[in-house]
Amino acid sequence: MAKPLRVLVFAGYYVPHQGGYTKSLQGLFQGLVAAGHLVPVVTCNVFRQKTEEYVEGIRVIRFPAWHILKGTYPVIIPSWSTFRLLRSLWKEKFDVISTQTLFFTTSFLGAFYSWARRIPLIHTERGSCHSVVSNPLIDLISRLIDHTLGAWVIHRARYNIGVSKATCGFLKHLGAKHTLPIPNGVELTPILSVSHRNALREKWDLTKEDYVMLFVGSFIPAKGLQDILPLVRSWRTIEPRLKLLVAGGGVQRERHEKMISNFAIQDSVKLMGLLSHENLMECLQ
Repeated sequence: MAKPLRVLVFAGYYVPHQGGYTKSLQGLFQGLVAAGHLVPVVTCNVFRQKTEEYVEGIRVIRFPAWHILKGTYPVIIPSWSTFRLLRSLWKEKFDVISTQTLFFTTSFLGAFYSWARRIPLIHTERGSCHSVVSNPLIDLISRLIDHTLGAWVIHRARYNIGVSKATCGFLKHLGAKHTLPIPNGVELTPILSVSHRNALREKWDLTKEDYVMLFVGSFIPAKGLQDILPLVRSWRTIEPRLKLLVAGGGVQRERHEKMISNFAIQDSVKLMGLLSHENLMECLQ
């Protein structure tokens, strides 16, 4: 077996945050740990957790952070506590630095750490475009950051990994000369029995005749739920049995509830809330 690697990861969110970003990271890190590698994670302490602890065998180091833009964007606080944590990490030896997603401030910190310590950097990108926001000023600032600090991270990286072809295209848009597409892994689950599926339909007030459409994602503009809801009313004229299930949560839930009411599609849309991974796998089946 090759020598185990010490990979220091910088990620905007990690547990207890819930969502696809965190879930994909968990799966990746657990696989690396199972293969014998050490994967400490630097993240933002927006949920007031312990500064440092082990979660499922993975060392998590949480930097003080603000949670701005209505709790949708974590920003590391430049403080004495932040400096002390960085100084502590400075004394440790790592083989690789990994940054996860450009628009998080953790990626800028990770790239700086890589540059200062002269440690190879690998950047993994999940976004396929600039951040989707409704405020024009924030949109402009976001694009400027992408093309300055973000471009610097990409330039610093020895490898730029994109989770899709579109993401690789975005990396090239920001100046990446070479990209490597590696999709997120998916943990396969056993197919549910017919009786189990029928029980779940009853649980979610669905009949066998319903034509079910599922949306999974946070209630933020980038996920696009606000684009689907106006269409449900017209789709019902083509398929009256249509039912849209929405699995997810977020600060803009009230806005979407108001849209559902305004379009008079309450009977066709069911907001299921934030589901556990197990319940989401059931729902997908």
